[in-house]
Amino acid sequence: RVVSMGEYSKELCGGTHCRATGQIGSFKVLSEAGIGAGQRRIEALTGRNALNYYKHQHETILAAAGILKTNEEGLLKKAETLVAENKALQKEFEKAESAKAAGSTNELLNAAPEKQGISIICGLVAASDMNALRQSVDMLRDKKPNSVIVVAAPTEDKVNIVAACSKEAIAAGLNAGQLAKEFAVCCGGNGGGRPDMAQAGGKEPDKAAATVDKIREMILAKL
Repeated sequence: RVVSMGEYSKELCGGTHCRATGQIGSFKVLSEAGIGAGQRRIEALTGRNALNYYKHQHETILAAAGILKTNEEGLLKKAETLVAENKALQKEFEKAESAKAAGSTNELLNAAPEKQGISIICGLVAASDMNALRQSVDMLRDKKPNSVIVVAAPTEDKVNIVAACSKEAIAAGLNAGQLAKEFAVCCGGNGGGRPDMAQAGGKEPDKAAATVDKIREMILAKL
């Protein structure tokens, strides 16, 4: 069967569901993608289904406007304002978290003992996620390059752990991967990594403080 649409389209078709293009009515393209070399697929709604789609979209816009306490015309502006405010608050939060982390890392540095010239930095720090915890470890390594570092950041339902060993600490028999794994196992988790850098996680944050003392004693015994 040959299907023609005015003077601009003539297609050989294996079968259609309408007698004329006018039966299609409204036409809403939902997606368009490549499915092979030189082939594209268009998915669309027509007729009553297209009208129902527009109706649902309008209802969604009205619901969103109601939640944001504005009208349809002001919805976009309201959303832009809220996004900007959220970004500003996020920056303030990150700034406060960095200050808190810096304070806790300084406390660890001041209390860190040394053995065979290697600083032993082991304790809990304030870090909201694994990325923040790694940044804390980087700060500690910058200030104490010759060190073994094992720090943990407990939250309500988990504890993140990062360990790092300098070349001197590794030569003395310490391994960051083993230390991180041992800490995690004591807190109901697992993990590990390279001898110089490793991370892990546990499911029992309430055991983190006691585990710090255990790991510190383990390090002192190996040096």
